[in-house]
Amino acid sequence: MGVTSQKGDMTVFDHRYEFLNGNPGASERLWKEANYRPSDNGLLAGTDVRGMMWHMRPALVEKYDPAADAVSESYWIDVFVTNAGAGLTATGKLDFVAHEPDPNPFLAHFTETHNYINFVDANGNGRLDNGERFKDMNGNGAYDIGEPFEDVVQVGLNGAADRVTRARDNGDGRFFSDLNRNGLEDDGTLGIDPLSVSRKPWAWLKNETFMVNDLGQILDLRAIGQNTGSSDSIAQTFEQVNFERTWQSSEFADKIDVMATPRILLKSGFLKTQVKGNEPVDQR
Repeated sequence: MGVTSQKGDMTVFDHRYEFLNGNPGASERLWKEANYRPSDNGLLAGTDVRGMMWHMRPALVEKYDPAADAVSESYWIDVFVTNAGAGLTATGKLDFVAHEPDPNPFLAHFTETHNYINFVDANGNGRLDNGERFKDMNGNGAYDIGEPFEDVVQVGLNGAADRVTRARDNGDGRFFSDLNRNGLEDDGTLGIDPLSVSRKPWAWLKNETFMVNDLGQILDLRAIGQNTGSSDSIAQTFEQVNFERTWQSSEFADKIDVMATPRILLKSGFLKTQVKGNEPVDQR
């Protein structure tokens, strides 16, 4: 609409957020204003930020070889960052994701569960990490001077570089549920295993995916896989299938249910069922 001050690229690449049932006004400011970067829920610059489940930043990792005093390669990762407190007692939010098939392995039903818990920044670097990975050349299970390691040198696209000549092998290993949502370790759910702690999350989101027929019955994968390999057979298979996704969460009351069918695309011609490999071969 003629807006030339959009800063959406900085939101996508330098800051990542997840919001559930949040404030659209805050989301709009995230996209439009380069300096509007909330660290947690609450009032910020006159706008109520709510529904924030976590905040991530990009981190630059360099593979460093002390013997050669050289970086062999580098890459970027996304890391959860702290949002409350400071130093060794700072805490942050994270998303623990689990994927499960249906108990019946032949049913086209899959569940993705997001359990939101908190971590303690035990090493005080402002992010969730397990320490920097290193090449254990002598097999003693600990970092020794001179061993190559993956150095996290920068957090944020324009963050200050922090290059060291020794791997930081002390990571974070304390997690808690934050059931009272105050960012403090005071709800009695502290643990070193995020999987165990995630069984009592402060919030959750469940996404279920189904393949169903027109009666809403979950399809048997063995049945829908029976076709002759021809274009007509594949088209007939797709016409019998509907795709359904549902979302439920602690953060909203209603279930979101979305259904889609490929038959509309087949009949309109937007989806072609051409079978690769069956075309005649020119042997001239």
